[in-house]
Amino acid sequence: MTSRMIYRSANGDDWLLATDESGVRTVVHRANPASGGTQTTMPVEEFLERGGGSPEAAAVRAALAAPPADDGIGRNEDGAPGLSRVP
Repeated sequence: MTSRMIYRSANGDDWLLATDESGVRTVVHRANPASGGTQTTMPVEEFLERGGGSPEAAAVRAALAAPPADDGIGRNEDGAPGLSRVP
């Protein structure tokens, strides 16, 4: 499974767009360490229904609409690479 970071909130939570080997996409939320660092995963459609107009939902919509980066590496808001492997 591959994933790329698509949004980091001011409190340090991360949202990633993950794709499994069959092409199914999910949203992974990683809470910041101070909040326990819990990771949750849900289908993209469910996340967007729940997220409404939140900044993280807007980032998911933008990531889904954007063509893949030429180098295959997702970028954070600061332009840093955001590609990671999910175990």
